[in-house]
Amino acid sequence: MASDAPGRGGEGENSTRACPACYADENDLAHIRFLLQQETISADQLGTAFTRARVPDVPEIRELFQQAQPKVIEVTRSL
Repeated sequence: MASDAPGRGGEGENSTRACPACYADENDLAHIRFLLQQETISADQLGTAFTRARVPDVPEIRELFQQAQPKVIEVTRSL
């Protein structure tokens, strides 16, 4: 199933970027930043949420979840 969303491998304007995953990461962090601006949450609260999260037992998903945590915490601290 193809997606027309930019940077997600579809025919969107950013689909020719060298690193679609990098674009998705930047785009996801922008969405996370927006959400964190709407709701006040501390880095400590996020850390607790990360430890309680139910992450699928798929190595690639677990790895991405682990890699995203410091980025999300940094976004929280920058607000």
